[in-house]
Amino acid sequence: MTVAWHVRAGGRGPVTSQEELQRLLLDQRGVAKSSAERFLSPSFERDFCEPRDIAGVVAAVDRIYQAIEKKERILIWGDYDADGVTSTAIVVAVMQQLSAQVTPYLPNRNTDGYGLNGSVLEQLAPEIDLLISVDCGITAGVEIAELSQKGIDVIVVDHHELPDELPAASAIVHPMLSAKLFAGGLPSAAGLALKLAVALLADDRSSSTDPDFDKKLLDLAAIGTLADVVPLLGENRAIVHFGLQMLRHTQRPGLIALLKAARVEAHSLTEHEVIWKLIPRLNAAGRMQNSWLAFDLLLAKTEEKAAELVGALEKLNRQRRVLSQRVLREAEAQVDEEAPVIFVHNTEWEAGVVGVAAGRLAEKYSRPAIVIGGNGKEAVGSARSFSTINILSLLQAGEDHLIRVGGHAKAAGFTAKWEALDQLGEVVQQAARDHLEQAQPHSAPQADAIVEVDLITLSLVRVLAQFAPYGEGNARPALAIRNLLLVDWREVGRGGAHIKFTFWREHEELDGIGFGLGKRMAEIKELVGTQVDVIGYPEENAWRGRHSLQLVVEHIAPAGEVAFEEQSQ
Repeated sequence: MTVAWHVRAGGRGPVTSQEELQRLLLDQRGVAKSSAERFLSPSFERDFCEPRDIAGVVAAVDRIYQAIEKKERILIWGDYDADGVTSTAIVVAVMQQLSAQVTPYLPNRNTDGYGLNGSVLEQLAPEIDLLISVDCGITAGVEIAELSQKGIDVIVVDHHELPDELPAASAIVHPMLSAKLFAGGLPSAAGLALKLAVALLADDRSSSTDPDFDKKLLDLAAIGTLADVVPLLGENRAIVHFGLQMLRHTQRPGLIALLKAARVEAHSLTEHEVIWKLIPRLNAAGRMQNSWLAFDLLLAKTEEKAAELVGALEKLNRQRRVLSQRVLREAEAQVDEEAPVIFVHNTEWEAGVVGVAAGRLAEKYSRPAIVIGGNGKEAVGSARSFSTINILSLLQAGEDHLIRVGGHAKAAGFTAKWEALDQLGEVVQQAARDHLEQAQPHSAPQADAIVEVDLITLSLVRVLAQFAPYGEGNARPALAIRNLLLVDWREVGRGGAHIKFTFWREHEELDGIGFGLGKRMAEIKELVGTQVDVIGYPEENAWRGRHSLQLVVEHIAPAGEVAFEEQSQ
């Protein structure tokens, strides 16, 4: 039986040289020859646009310095996820550096909900002269108007979808109002907060005595950028590139403690470890309790305080895992595999963990997923996209049945009345059907290029490393190798979850590892002694001081049964 594997445009090759492969990968990522050096070797000074060119930044900087000079009370209202916490930490840190009278507020997911909460603001209003909303606020027209009536100015620093009518804020710093400056992709809230911080520090009115304070915020900006899954091209790529360097040498007691708890070696930290080991721990605070724990950890001043906070965070993360597994198991029992969108709900599911379940279901079933839990009063939903489907637009089709909705194309959240969920589900499913033909995802394995096996060397590993950090819009290059002889295999990992391969090429062996391929053990056993086609990537494997070449196998099939079909960009 013939199976189809996809190869990106121009990649059917086979590619025979490192130079040819590098150029092909750059072309596939839309990087022109004139921009290749900029992509492969990011520069802080060169790759960051002038912050004051961003709409709203000049007005925001002026209003903030006015507040500092008058010793006004500034409230920073953030969000409870990792992007919201890191962006809030960036703004609070720069305000403290400038000796502003600043107080942060991080909403509770269950009691406050997402965005500016009118009831909470009513209580806080007597203590506020200026409010800065970070990672939220662009849709809070009513709440901002009420603050304005009380004589409180508002600065909005947000990156979520623009509403039809902008709020009447003193300044709005939003990348979509200056989209041409972000050709590589719009920033996360943390990236946008960094731009505001750089503008504040570069101003003549700055009282900062640290000329490198802006660079010291890159570690927080990198975490937020990776957490929000924005395209890792242009400035976003540079933020993560340099932010990882800062993280590898971080002096923040909270991050040092977090790395230790996650059992991550700081000096070799990768974006993969940030995504899978650090960010879930930071998110656990907002999912299980409130995000103050994560915020306080990021800005902790002493090792003792950091150790106390990370211990509490680890406990919450363990609880989060248990709850997430239960919700995922129960949600999966409701899945209608015939529906274009997974739409499941239960009043007993904790609102803080439905986003995790939505992400896992979207990945497993290759379709958008909406999982809805409760906060004691309202239905609280989290939605995750799949492929190119805009999940926010699907929800907006049913906004008549929603109390509040926000987010972007890849991920969104909302609240609704429980009795409105049936109508909401019908509208969302119909909107998905209307777009199904053009939004149909390609589920077949995909490679960037077919390469000759001789090209798989440690030298190629170093060439491919120039494409890191990997992420949205810049996935790790996947290479297809045809007619590779499989000579041996064995189970490794807990419960035989992974498979170690031994391949033969020319006159030498080539080691391989297939993470998660243990479930195909019986099938792979039958392939020993035969030629196979694989998709994967080479890496340098370090074990007990020994460095060797290893092929990470993502897909494997009998040679001759795979039809490679070239896909357009």
